[in-house]
Amino acid sequence: MVTSLREGRAEFCSDTACVEAVMNKVLKVSSEATEHAVMILWSVCYLFRDGDAQDALVKSNGLTKILLLMQSNCSPVVRQMSGDLLKIFRVNSKFSSCLSSYDTKTTHIMPF
Repeated sequence: MVTSLREGRAEFCSDTACVEAVMNKVLKVSSEATEHAVMILWSVCYLFRDGDAQDALVKSNGLTKILLLMQSNCSPVVRQMSGDLLKIFRVNSKFSSCLSSYDTKTTHIMPF
């Protein structure tokens, strides 16, 4: 509820520890709490485009955690908001190096 008001959002985003704490708890809580946490991050980082919150998301290893969340058994709403959060890393030129440096050893597995 704090992030739904302008003053609350400003206070939440001014302290990067708040954003980092929410991001750190996303994978460690129930599915309902995960949905609320993603909604908070989505509203401050994607909907309102707060630069401080986006910086904190990058510093808290947000890219990896969002990708893991999307691969988990989460609701379609959470998956959609997580996809929107991933766009932050791609769209913002300041963060574009995050996606280009994301190295994975994943290979495609063919069914035959």
